[in-house]
Amino acid sequence: MAIKNAGSTLNFSEIENEFGRNGKRSLGNYRVSDSFADDRGGHGSQVGNLPLDAGVPQSGTIKFSDFYSKRLNMIVDFYSGNERTRVDGRRKYNNRPDHVRCVGGFRSRPSNSSGTKVILHVNDTIRSEKSDNRRVVAFRTGSWNGGTTLQIDVGGGGRILGAGGDGGKGADNENERGGNGKNGNSAIGLAYPVTINIASGGIVAGGGGGGGGGGGAYDSDKNDDELASGGGGGGGAGKPSGRGGRRGNGWEADGQPGSNGSTLGGGSGGDGGDEEEARGGRGGNGGGSGSDGQNGERGSGEDRSGGGSKGQNGYWLVTGGNSYNLNNSGSANGGVNGGGYS
Repeated sequence: MAIKNAGSTLNFSEIENEFGRNGKRSLGNYRVSDSFADDRGGHGSQVGNLPLDAGVPQSGTIKFSDFYSKRLNMIVDFYSGNERTRVDGRRKYNNRPDHVRCVGGFRSRPSNSSGTKVILHVNDTIRSEKSDNRRVVAFRTGSWNGGTTLQIDVGGGGRILGAGGDGGKGADNENERGGNGKNGNSAIGLAYPVTINIASGGIVAGGGGGGGGGGGAYDSDKNDDELASGGGGGGGAGKPSGRGGRRGNGWEADGQPGSNGSTLGGGSGGDGGDEEEARGGRGGNGGGSGSDGQNGERGSGEDRSGGGSKGQNGYWLVTGGNSYNLNNSGSANGGVNGGGYS
């Protein structure tokens, strides 16, 4: 629980109850520049040398009045690994107390977070899982006790990425449309109000939508019948990225498959088959980070079918109706959705 406001005498025991007992039981020992998170894991986490709480001096004169209204600060470790899949901030706080640093190192984390400040610090890659549901997210805040001040810090090496959508299949012939691209899904989901800080170089992005598959085409004349199938759509950007769509498969000119997306870039759509008067439609390109894919192109010929529809992008943030403040020096791509996350 945060220390009381100014207006009455503050006892040293009240400071100890909040921040823990330092070795010398000295007010001066609370002048800390805590670099624990920067030092752990070798990732350059960019938490910085933190004070006990904002406004508590790190050097020079320190006095009892500096501690009024101050609260325990804690950092939850999403910075000392390499890659994580679909994490939950509150679940880690509850289940991995060894991954929660109380600034200053004077105590262990309380089970009830009310009255504290919790920093979910990300300097690893956090990825989603394949799903066409745009509200599936890679990073979930989880629910917190009322009175918690919650913050997400994304360092310069941090990546929170939704999954990319797969590209649609190219049409086999003029009687079927190209397959639709799949949707990308999303990066962060909120179940509690939060401040989000994205440092320079940090990236938070929804997955790109997959490209639609190209349509088929058929042409008939007195000398020959000609059939061309469509190209596959490109996969969307994300982690995991979208797979390129399969080519159409006819009895003459087949299209080409779409290419897979990458972590931050969409894959190219495959060319449609070319049988002179009959040409299959090209598959649409997959969307880059936080972007829709492209529609597949219609085939060209006497008879032809349309291309598949593009997959839509995932969101960088799904708010669940919760408020947020954003301080962004990096990248946040994909827009915001006000609904709940999955």
